[in-house]
This record gives sequence, structure tokens and C-alpha cells, in this order.
Amino acid sequence: MDFLPLPRGATGFRHVRDEPLPRVALDDARRAIATMLARSGSISFEPAPDPSSIKSFHDLRVRLRTSTLRALVHRTHPWIVFAKPAPDRGSMDLRFVAPPPEALDPPEPFVVVPLGVLAHPADPGALERLARAEMAQIHYWAPRTIGEVVFQHWD
Repeated sequence: MDFLPLPRGATGFRHVRDEPLPRVALDDARRAIATMLARSGSISFEPAPDPSSIKSFHDLRVRLRTSTLRALVHRTHPWIVFAKPAPDRGSMDLRFVAPPPEALDPPEPFVVVPLGVLAHPADPGALERLARAEMAQIHYWAPRTIGEVVFQHWD
């Protein structure tokens, strides 16, 4: 998945997990989102859903002056995407949206993943470096896009 932006020094996904994956702390994610969206005026975070219900990303509900959106931050890579609020708190429906204009310059090491990358089809060529167990999950859950593969609830 070479088209996903990786932080400096990262080499991508590993087949063998001989060392623990890095973790993006929830507090770091919250600070990055607050910094990015500070120009929007007043922002606040709504209570997040149960963290055990979402595996590959932190789900931050952000209330801006005129709207509410979801900022999703991957748990092992400092990738940020934005989505519309889910129809209900337990929903795994991720409707990705373009980032707000003020969110296009995130603090390092965070990267905002473009909407076009998230919408890219999850074809076998794009997924060839994933491990067998990850491919089994993809076969079972049948995600359609790279965004659904990377920001998912089964991992």
C-alpha cells in the first residue's frame, strides 16, 4: 500500500510481528485534532464510544461551531481521516468525508489521508504485502476500499 502516507522512517506493514507495533496514544491524537481545528473557533470532544468496540482506530467525535464530525486516528500509524457522524453510537458505518480546510496541516508526525486514497478500491495488488491472517479477515469482512481495510473494526 505504497500510496498511504507513512511517517518518516516507516517501512510499511510487516509480515512477521517480531516486535510490538507502535501505538498512537489517544491523548496525542486528541491534541493533534485540537491543534488542527483550532482555527475553526470553539471545538469540543464528545464522549467516544467504548474503546473496545473499535480496534484499528481512535474515534474522536468533534463538535465544531456549526457541525459535528468524526476524526479517526489509526492506532498504529499517525494517520487521520474524517467521517460523518454515525447514525447511532454502535454503528461501524464509516462515511469518509474530505477534511476541513484547516485540518490540512497537521502537526508532525500526523498525516491527513486524502479522501481519494480512502476511496481507492481494495484490489489484491494493493493488499499483496499483508499477512495471511489479515487477508483472511479481508476475505471474511469484504471491505470495498482501502479506507475500509485500514480503518476497520475486526483487527
